[in-house]
Amino acid sequence: MSSSEENTELVIPALYERAYADFGRLGRHLPEESVVSLASEVLVRLTQNLGKADVPANDIEELSTALLSPDAKAAANLIEDRFRKGVDVQSLYLQYLSPAALRLGTQWESDNISFADVTVGTGRIYAIMRNLARRFPAPPLPEGKHALFANVPGDNHTLGVKMAADLTRKVGWQVDLMLDPDHDKLIDAIGLSNYHIVGLSGAGEHALPSLARLVLALRVSAPRTHILISGNIVEVAGDKVELMDVDAMARTFEEAKQALDTLWTRVGADQQ
Repeated sequence: MSSSEENTELVIPALYERAYADFGRLGRHLPEESVVSLASEVLVRLTQNLGKADVPANDIEELSTALLSPDAKAAANLIEDRFRKGVDVQSLYLQYLSPAALRLGTQWESDNISFADVTVGTGRIYAIMRNLARRFPAPPLPEGKHALFANVPGDNHTLGVKMAADLTRKVGWQVDLMLDPDHDKLIDAIGLSNYHIVGLSGAGEHALPSLARLVLALRVSAPRTHILISGNIVEVAGDKVELMDVDAMARTFEEAKQALDTLWTRVGADQQ
């Protein structure tokens, strides 16, 4: 751990509390089956990156217990403590949070914990991950402005995102476009190509569950990716989209263009 890291909090209390609260509020706006999907998504994405079992089993048990503790900050405090003792962020992710997520999922599948418990636990994992995100190395910077645009999986309205891609190319951006993407294939494409910016378009509130699942998956599997949301979903459900802690929302192309330029400036700053 560098000296600069030693003097900096890993888990910022205000960010943790906001991310955890927003996760809960978002769930209250979704059908129960969609909340189940969100919890499953966080657990699945984390356990896909399971690290070697170099951490004592009692440490993982302690973290798993803390994730379900009456103290909402118990797990975050434990992660902060391990960071202070020299465990790097990559190891916290792969060797602590990933196996704890696996344990949580196993307990859920075997009915040892309730759906309410697993929602609490995954919400806390997600809030911790939002704090870890800024510590992961940023992907290499491409030569020119580059983004991926896609419509929300399952949302068949593609005209808007196609028009947005064409207009964005005309102002100097390289834009890759995925239409009617499969959820998993879209996440894989983003991870493999190291996109710095992803623009997602939703036609209405009906796309909210799929969008929430996608954004949470990206926050876990591609934590340094900047996410822009556009389309009618911003107009009719912007307050709910905001609970996903996306990087920008746009109602018009001009707003989207300005947001993209702002995000690209952040991308450059990420390289510092």
